[in-house]
Amino acid sequence: MDVVMNAQDNHHEVTATEVAEETTSIAEETGTQEVESQSEDNTIQDELQSQQATTEKLKEDLASRNVDFGALENEYTTTGTLSEKSLKQLADAGYPKEVVDAYLNGVEATQEKFYNTVIGYAGSEDEYAKVTQFVQSQGEQAVTNFNNAINSGDLGIIQLVIQGVQSKMTATNGTTNQTILGQSTGGTMGNSNAFASKQEMLEAMDDPRYAKDPIYRQKVQQKLINSDF
Repeated sequence: MDVVMNAQDNHHEVTATEVAEETTSIAEETGTQEVESQSEDNTIQDELQSQQATTEKLKEDLASRNVDFGALENEYTTTGTLSEKSLKQLADAGYPKEVVDAYLNGVEATQEKFYNTVIGYAGSEDEYAKVTQFVQSQGEQAVTNFNNAINSGDLGIIQLVIQGVQSKMTATNGTTNQTILGQSTGGTMGNSNAFASKQEMLEAMDDPRYAKDPIYRQKVQQKLINSDF
């Protein structure tokens, strides 16, 4: 049966075939977008796994050359760079500065993609902050479970966990807005979950990691949201 649509003085007949073709086109476009999104996630997952495998091999090789990878990692995480002494130690072990820089740039690029993907699952940085605050309001076990999921690096699991938390938020509050408990309860992502002063906030932002480490930057932003000034 044909459907007739009148537009001013013009008569345009939309046949069932045309409707079916349009519906198929929309479905194909939606399906393509979903496939592309899944493909992008798979690519990021592959990059993350590849980077982790490279790091494990690097740890083993450096250990065989009496170089403490953990100490170097802690130095870089704390200061946002490696000292001349550490760079010389690596160069003596067969890793010149150019190689070290290439490795660090690769790690940072992968972390940035991972971070953006995880934030995307929540919808935005603000929505992700609401998720973490709600998790904190659910107690230490919820915090541990959430952190374990994030630290697993498995994007499929992370997406399910974030969506699960958001569903629980909606069921509990009727909205995904954070609760008062979520704002005041301590938790995850560190024992101190708010800045005591603006000076403390500025010092955190002056840290070299704020510009280089997306995970550190997110923690600073999270603490800022929870601060009372």
